[in-house]
Amino acid sequence: CGQVKGESRWVDSRTWAWQLVRPLEPGERCEFSVRGGVTALNGDAITGKSRFEFFAAGPWPRSILPRPGGEVDEEQAFIIDGGAPIKLASAESSIWCEADGVGSRIPVRLLTEPQRKEILSHFRGDFGQAPLIVSCAERLPPGAKMKLVWGKGVEAQNGAKSEKEESFVFTVREVFRASLTCEREKAGAPCSPLSAVTVEFTAFTGTEPLRKIRIVTPEGSRSPRDLKEPGGKQERTARSVTFPGPFPPNAELTLELP
Repeated sequence: CGQVKGESRWVDSRTWAWQLVRPLEPGERCEFSVRGGVTALNGDAITGKSRFEFFAAGPWPRSILPRPGGEVDEEQAFIIDGGAPIKLASAESSIWCEADGVGSRIPVRLLTEPQRKEILSHFRGDFGQAPLIVSCAERLPPGAKMKLVWGKGVEAQNGAKSEKEESFVFTVREVFRASLTCEREKAGAPCSPLSAVTVEFTAFTGTEPLRKIRIVTPEGSRSPRDLKEPGGKQERTARSVTFPGPFPPNAELTLELP
């Protein structure tokens, strides 16, 4: 197995196994041959195939974060485990983005080392020896389907190259908007002073800025209801905040966003 070491063992009286100390990197190959003169306990010689081999294909995305099929933002960064350290020039030339409504390929850009460290500090998991972190070089159109394409020619540091093109599909989130809802006697009527007022967003956002939203009434400023999970823990993200009623009747209220 080249430079990949391992250990052999007998699983039982009929099965021999070789355990690699690490997974093969792209392009690495293992070959096993049965030594001449090996016989069974009854003296029968081994017949049939005497040479076995297997290899790891060229670099390809073992994992991608965010997960394919999910939602991404307009300037999404993608964490890619290519199975081995990748030559960065080949990544820039052989990985690209495509998006509905955009007639040409969108190149990717590699994030700087400080940006890489900042992004990786927010995630746990095994992303390989040297994960690629890329983003599309252009802002993606909201609501569009987009693809991250891993093309032919992505090259590992050991010289192995990807031999086929693979696409991973995502949906770009809609434009970030906020809407206000409350109970009304009829459509177009003012909010009932007894009802709660809820501010809803088109995407999840961190609860830190959400807690800073205020409703200003003639009686003063009000904070939203505390954002907690069913178990009592503080939520980290949310899509809405609620201001419990009642409110002063016939009053004009002002919503303040940070």
